[in-house]
Amino acid sequence: MAYDQNVQYLSLAFWQIIMTAGPILAIALGIGLLIGLIQAATSIQGSVYKSHSKYGISSSKTSPFRPKENDEAKLHQNSL
Repeated sequence: MAYDQNVQYLSLAFWQIIMTAGPILAIALGIGLLIGLIQAATSIQGSVYKSHSKYGISSSKTSPFRPKENDEAKLHQNSL
């Protein structure tokens, strides 16, 4: 086998690998970028809420996860 023929076979093999794996890798890249954007957007949103609560601009009085006044009093008594 000559050197040029080996280079041609390697070139064809490389092209075949690109054509076979390319679409799969492109889909994986797109999904990864979408997940990354969603994670970045939700982390920005979370930090905005934290800064609002720092300045007292919180809607914690209407939050369904806020403990009731009786629960807060019990927690305060238990900590004493």
